[in-house]
Amino acid sequence: MSDDAGTFPTLDDFLAQLDSEFSASSDDGRKFDLLLTEVNTLIRDERQTNFSLLFRAPLDTIPAQGTYRLSHPGMPEMQIFLVPVKSDGEGVYFEAVFNNFAAQS
Repeated sequence: MSDDAGTFPTLDDFLAQLDSEFSASSDDGRKFDLLLTEVNTLIRDERQTNFSLLFRAPLDTIPAQGTYRLSHPGMPEMQIFLVPVKSDGEGVYFEAVFNNFAAQS
C-alpha cells in the first residue's frame, strides 16, 4: 500500500471499477490480469470503513499469496496484499481486505 493513506483508493473508487480489469505484477516478475468481481462492504460507519475486494485471475495463475503491484487506467498504481481464496472453472480468486479508520478529532 501507499505510505500516504490519503491517496490510496477508497471503497467508492473500487466500486466504480467493479467488473473491470487490473494488471498485476509481482517482484519476481510474474504478470497476470485480474477482473474485479466483487466489492463487499463489511463495516461503514463514522469510525471506520472495512471492505474486501475479490479478483479473478486466469486458471493458469499461480495461487501465491503476496504483495502485488496493481495498475488500472482509471486509478493510481498501488501495491496490495492478495490472498488466494478459491478456484473454479473460471479462474483463481484472490482477496484483499481493507480497514480504514476515520481521523480522530
